[in-house]
Amino acid sequence: MNLVIALFLAQDGIANGVVYALLAVAIVLLFSVTRITFVPQGEFVSFGALTFVTMQDGQRPGTLPLLGLLIILHLIADLVGGWRSQRVGSLIKSSLRSVAGAAIVLALAYAATSFQTPLLVKAVVAIAVISAAGPLLYRLVYQPLADASVLVLLIVSVALHFVMTGVALYIFGPSGQRSAPLIDITWPVMGVPVHGQTLLIIGVTVLVIGLLYFASQHTLYGKAMQAVALNRTGARLMGISTALAGRTSFLLAAFIGALSGVLISPTTTILYDTGFLLGLKGFVGAILGGLASYPLSALGAVLIGLLESYSSFFASTYKEVIVFSLVIPILLIQTLRQHRIKEDDDHGGEALPAQLDLSPEALQRRRQIKTGLSIAFVLAVAAAPLAFSEYTIALLNYVGLAAIVALGLVLLTGVAGLTSFAQAAYVGIGAYITGYFSSVYGISPWLTLPLALAVAFVLALLGSLITVRLSGHYLPLATLSLAIVAYYLFAGLEATGGQAGMSGIPALSIAGIPIQSPKEFYVGIWGALLLLQLGMSNLLDSRPGRAIRAVKSGTIMAESLGVNTWTMKIAAFVIACLRRRWPV
Repeated sequence: MNLVIALFLAQDGIANGVVYALLAVAIVLLFSVTRITFVPQGEFVSFGALTFVTMQDGQRPGTLPLLGLLIILHLIADLVGGWRSQRVGSLIKSSLRSVAGAAIVLALAYAATSFQTPLLVKAVVAIAVISAAGPLLYRLVYQPLADASVLVLLIVSVALHFVMTGVALYIFGPSGQRSAPLIDITWPVMGVPVHGQTLLIIGVTVLVIGLLYFASQHTLYGKAMQAVALNRTGARLMGISTALAGRTSFLLAAFIGALSGVLISPTTTILYDTGFLLGLKGFVGAILGGLASYPLSALGAVLIGLLESYSSFFASTYKEVIVFSLVIPILLIQTLRQHRIKEDDDHGGEALPAQLDLSPEALQRRRQIKTGLSIAFVLAVAAAPLAFSEYTIALLNYVGLAAIVALGLVLLTGVAGLTSFAQAAYVGIGAYITGYFSSVYGISPWLTLPLALAVAFVLALLGSLITVRLSGHYLPLATLSLAIVAYYLFAGLEATGGQAGMSGIPALSIAGIPIQSPKEFYVGIWGALLLLQLGMSNLLDSRPGRAIRAVKSGTIMAESLGVNTWTMKIAAFVIACLRRRWPV
C-alpha cells in the first residue's frame, strides 16, 4: 500500500463513516427517547434512496401509496381507540391533526411526480415522503407498546425489519439501482480525486448533527425530549407528551435515514435490503457511544467506516466479519463498566394469574388435559402419512424441522429468559459439518452426528462463556452480531461453498437403503421431534429444569434460593444449541 492508495481508502472510509454517523445518531436518539433499539433504521435508507431513484427515472414510486395506506391505518387505529374509550369525536379531530402533515406531503408528492422537476426537488420530495412515514410507523407499531420492556421492543424491531424488507422487495423489486450525483464535480487533492458528492455527504452530515445538537440543547422541544429520555414518568407528570416525543424522534430518524439514502445513492448500488447492513454499521457506532452519547457514536461510526475501508483492502472477503466482531467485546466492556444493570433482574418472569386455582383437584384436571392433548398430538402425527399427500407431507417435514429448532428457543428464551438471535448460526454449523465430511470424505451423515454434536458443544460453551456475562438488552444485541458474523463467515469460506452453498452431499440411508420420499423423511423428523419433546418435558420437571426456570425471574432472586445462575445460563445455551444437530 502506498500513500495514494491509503488516501483513496481514507476518502471512502470517511465518506461511508459519516453516513454511518448519521444513522448512529438516529439510533441513539430513538433509544434514549423511546427505549427502542431500532434495528430497521437502515430500511429508511433503502426506502429513501430507491424512492429518489424511481422518481429520477420518471416513474411514480410505490412509497406514495404506501404512505397513503399508513395514513388510513393511523385513522382506523385512532377510530378504534376512540370507540373503546367513548371519545370518538375528540380522538378523530386529534388524529386528523396528526396525519395532516403526512397528507399534505402525499398530495405534494403526487403533484411533483406528475411533472418534470429538477433533481434537487425530487430529492427533497423523496426525503419528505419517508420522513412523513416515520411518525405513522411509531403510532401503529410502537405507541401501543410504549411501556413494554426493552427486550420486547427489540424483538418487535427485528420483526419490523423483516416486514419492511419484504415491502421494499415488493415495491422496488430485487435489482440494484443508482442515482445521478447531486454534485458532479471532482477536485484533485494530493493526487487523489475528491468527488463533490463526497464533500456534500460530509458537509450535510456535519450540518445535520450540529443542528440536532443545537436543537437538543437550546429549544423547548429538545429539552422536552431530554426530559422524556431521563424520566418518562416524571415527564408525564410535568405535562410532556411521551407519545409526541416518540413521534418526533421517529420523524427525525426517518428524515436522517432518507437523507442518508439520497446522499449515498450516487456512490452505492442500493438494493431493497442494502439499508439493513448500513444501519447495522451505524448501530455498531452507536454501541461504541454506549447508546447514549451523540459525539462518541458519530466518532465511533467514522472509525467503523475507516476500519471497513482498510479491511476491504487487506481482507475484502471478511471485512463484515471484522466490523461486526467488534460488537461483542464492546458490549462486554459496557456491561463490566455498568456491573449488573437493573434490567437483568427485570426481564419479565412468569406472572401467575390472579385467580389461578392451585387445589389438588384443579392440578389433577390440568394434568389430565395435558396428557390428553399429548396423546392426541402423537396420534395426529402417526396418522398424517396415511391421510395426506406427498406434497403435504413434504410441507410437514419443514414444519417438523422448524419445530426442532423452536424447542431450543423455548428452553433458552421462553424458559430461561435469555433472548438470543444466534441460534440459526448453530443450525448452520451442524449442517456445514455434516455436509463437509459427507461430501469431501464420503462419511455417512449418521456418523458425522457425534462430531457435529462435539463441535457444537465446544462452540456453544465458548459462546455462552462470553455472552452470558452480558446483561439486559446487551445479550440479544451481542447474539444478533454473532449471527451476522456467522453469516458472512460461512459465505466467505471456500469449504462451505461460499454464497452458492455446498453440493454433492450424499443422501441419507439406512442399511444401504436410501431415504428419498417425503414420508420416509417424515418418520425420522417427527420421530426425533417427539423424542426431543419428551426429553424437554423430563428436563423441565427435574431439579436442574426448575433451576433454569428460576433464572427467568431474575438472577438475584434465583441466587437467593441457592441457584448457580451462571451455570444454569450456560447449560441452557448449550442444550438449546445441541438440540439443533439432527442429520435429517
